[in-house]
Amino acid sequence: VVYAKVGPDPVTIQVQASGIPSPRYEWFYRPNDDPASPSDDFTWIPLSATQDNVLYFDPFTFSDSGYYYCRIQHNLCVVAEVTKGKLDDWTTSRKIFLRPERGSLVITKQPAPAECSFGGSVVFECEGESFELLTYQWFKDDDKLIGEDKQLLKLSNLTLENTGNYHCVVSTGAMREKSYVVRLSVNTSSPIS
Repeated sequence: VVYAKVGPDPVTIQVQASGIPSPRYEWFYRPNDDPASPSDDFTWIPLSATQDNVLYFDPFTFSDSGYYYCRIQHNLCVVAEVTKGKLDDWTTSRKIFLRPERGSLVITKQPAPAECSFGGSVVFECEGESFELLTYQWFKDDDKLIGEDKQLLKLSNLTLENTGNYHCVVSTGAMREKSYVVRLSVNTSSPIS
């Protein structure tokens, strides 16, 4: 198993081969999020536009998790006297399982700022992605909102006291990510009827 960091930085897998003429590379992928229980019922998927010895993930995401290998073609260009045919030789790299680092998470849906009328309501939403169990905790002006530990923060019967900056912290057992800090403005005009 090879662990990769989820985030904005690129991740690469590289194989080395040499020859004259230069070898050709074909990368293959099989999605599977559990290296401990590989299935025999699968199909390797050829990856298009990857005739390079480096496979790039920019950025690496949870959906990139799976098994990978590279098939390298050495064109021996041996011409037989009788057949005048070209002999091809294929070599296969070691298969690896690439997955995010343990505990990795990424926030996939950020809360958005809101402006609401006095007495109105608002819903802030924050979603994370991980192979681990996620927990959520909402904050207002950096104060923990007791009991607000879901993806959605629903506020109703808004007053001026609800005006402030809100954010959510998404956590796994090993890591935590803070969402965007968003502003809720409550105006004193009455709702439009």
